[in-house]
Amino acid sequence: MISNKQACPACGKDDLYGFYSVDKVPVNSCIMLETAEDALDYPAGDICLKFCNQCCFIFNSLYNENLIEYSSRYEDQQGWSGTFNDFQKTLAKSLVETYQLYNKMILEIGCGKGDFLELICREGNNHGIGIDPAIDTARIPESWKTSITFIPERYSGNHVKIKKDLVCCRHTLEHISDIGSFIKLVYNSVQGNPDVKVFFEVPDTTRILKNNCFQDIYYEHCSYFLPYSLLYFFANHGFSIEEIYTRFKRQYLFLIGNADSKIPIMPDIHDKKIIKKNINTFEKTVSNTINYWKNIMETQQANNKKTIIWGSGSKCISFLHTLKTDIDDIDIVDINPYRQGKYLPGIGKQVLAPESINFASIDLVIVMNNIYLNEIRKKTGSEASGTKILALD
Repeated sequence: MISNKQACPACGKDDLYGFYSVDKVPVNSCIMLETAEDALDYPAGDICLKFCNQCCFIFNSLYNENLIEYSSRYEDQQGWSGTFNDFQKTLAKSLVETYQLYNKMILEIGCGKGDFLELICREGNNHGIGIDPAIDTARIPESWKTSITFIPERYSGNHVKIKKDLVCCRHTLEHISDIGSFIKLVYNSVQGNPDVKVFFEVPDTTRILKNNCFQDIYYEHCSYFLPYSLLYFFANHGFSIEEIYTRFKRQYLFLIGNADSKIPIMPDIHDKKIIKKNINTFEKTVSNTINYWKNIMETQQANNKKTIIWGSGSKCISFLHTLKTDIDDIDIVDINPYRQGKYLPGIGKQVLAPESINFASIDLVIVMNNIYLNEIRKKTGSEASGTKILALD
């Protein structure tokens, strides 16, 4: 448990600056509830983002790990999107070819429902071990079990000695508050084996700051990385970095390295000035972006115009909670069948299938992620129906 933390979890320094806060947000955006009552009663917590002037790490100083649930009820799978599937397939193929991951052992920390691990195993004829407390064994195809072992647990010291050729950790590090202890476990698991690569993927906070993406700030994400802070964090813990780059329209940040004996490469100190400028700009202007969307929503309601929110995940929860507008007449749709029919924590709205909506009668569709805009235009037939579509950055 971390409450009003006054030291940086990444480097331990206390030179911190608080710049953004939200009160009483649902503590988990991806838990699916069976009733509206359960959804509205779901626990809430507070967010206060602090910036470390030493290493540029950003974290929620009010995060309480005891409020978090990661179980089979946690539903964040994006595999029903052709856009996302193409991205994952390209990523798996690139990793296998670049690092010659053929007939190897792949360990994925935070494997979710196992879809990416299955891709990288199939692409390189590899075997895999997936560790995640949210694994739903009932949803794992039997064909996967011949090459992949799934462990429904949190990564811990019990898993350090597992033999592997790649440690893969995608969209998990941002969910970990005690990141220092976590990365020490990872380092200990690969120390002395420079041929073992570590591959990490996290959201790129640079985009959040530059584009005022308030919808990408939510409770489960207690840790926020920029290229500078990600490089600093890994180098400071003994890793040598081979690559650090962004993909998926700069939404995702990637790092590949190992624990060899080279002198770690530290980030360029001049980047700090740019980051601090982005922090200051975000602090001053994010309210303008919030008010922009709030005005759109309220104008729709005042004119009795029908609005649909496309995407029921964490962005949706953060978007609606931050705006605090009337959502009684708003429908929320999602292509993930495991979310459909369930209720959103803190919001209380039921998730609908897009097929249940007559989009010709809809005035506005608000898309929670613009990378899916073309895909959604085709699904809604917006060009033929005249339905207006707006997308968040």
